[in-house]
Amino acid sequence: MSVLRELGKTGVKIPTIGLGCMGMSEFYGSSDEAENLNVLNRAIDLGCVFWDTAVSIIFNRLPRYLH
Repeated sequence: MSVLRELGKTGVKIPTIGLGCMGMSEFYGSSDEAENLNVLNRAIDLGCVFWDTAVSIIFNRLPRYLH
């Protein structure tokens, strides 16, 4: 379990460690859906609860994985 820290002065606490998901979009080239799901499932197994999907959402791929 990672340490929680406050996000700016919002009062919202988020984990200090998360999974950056930009590589799962097609920003860097083609993306393998099966491999993306494997990575997400493994991250869940390891207790990851913070997903950085900011840019990935623009490419409209990750939201369907994370529902």
